Amino acid sequence: MRNLSFKALIFSSLFVVGFTLQALQARHSCLIMCSDEINISRMLNTDAVKNVRDISGALDVTDDLSIKPGRLLRTGCVSSCSPLDTELFQRYGVKTLIDLRSMDELSRDDALLSHAMYRDFTVVEVQGRRKPREVVQIEAPGAVGKRHFVSILDESIIRGGLLRRLNAKTKSKVLLFGLAGIFYKRAKVTARTALLEHLNSGGLSLLNEMIIDHSAARLVYILKLLANEESHPVALYCTAGKDRTGLIVMLLFHVLGASDAEIRADYILSDSAYRDIADDDATVMSLKQQDIDSSVFLRAPAHVVTDTLGYLRFKGGGSINAYLDRNGFDVSWRNKLRKAFLKDPRDE
Repeated sequence: MRNLSFKALIFSSLFVVGFTLQALQARHSCLIMCSDEINISRMLNTDAVKNVRDISGALDVTDDLSIKPGRLLRTGCVSSCSPLDTELFQRYGVKTLIDLRSMDELSRDDALLSHAMYRDFTVVEVQGRRKPREVVQIEAPGAVGKRHFVSILDESIIRGGLLRRLNAKTKSKVLLFGLAGIFYKRAKVTARTALLEHLNSGGLSLLNEMIIDHSAARLVYILKLLANEESHPVALYCTAGKDRTGLIVMLLFHVLGASDAEIRADYILSDSAYRDIADDDATVMSLKQQDIDSSVFLRAPAHVVTDTLGYLRFKGGGSINAYLDRNGFDVSWRNKLRKAFLKDPRDE
């Protein structure tokens, strides 16, 4: 009986050890896989504001290509900063804030004037439709920091972009019901529903196409800001720092020499941005969450980068650089941007 008990004890001990080793091995494999796909360690440890990271870690995997640290923070909206977060941005020495939200989004931001994060910044540029009076009048005497409001997507761009992409039959239906909607609420809802169906089917890639088509001058304005070393360090943000911010970073990384795979790897780091924010009122690409398919718009799938880079090449006749050339960001500006960001810049 003792021998049986002893054997049972040995067997159970071996089973536990084996199971533990198997679990550790699986965890190790998962960590290796996650480090290849999503480098969570690049995220800064913040309190309230989400999705904050220094882009300098994005290209270190390439032997001859490395970004200088402390140049650009891509982040969620800094109006949500806690005192600890504000202190972090101050320690980082941020000199320039680039806010990509629409004018409507700005008008709904109760912290736009009062937040301690903005105390040492003054507004130097506002680009967008129907500029809120309170934004234009923001001044901070003696402030050394600068705020740039550059709206690259709003409801008018989305509405116009959708109409241009509809087939003739659907477009006629939307226009007809839209006119009738002046008098009949149900007709207005019908027209809006047709547009939203097309929007949800196109997803984030479609919205990026609209920005590329209609906001090229503002994209270039932002890239020129980033090329100016006197602006650094810069904090670039929209609502969650995922999509509009992501498009700017895609263009930046392309100019710096990143591969499409490296650009995708950085973008998918924002996949949990809206889950982390946990705010149903947070806008997505200037849209209300209630109007969109959350399974399509709240994530950061890699195919969005593939689609967007492909569309940029299409608009440039096969080359993203050609798209930039046509819109005022030529080779001299691209070389200036590389010099500002890369440890060992090489001219194009």
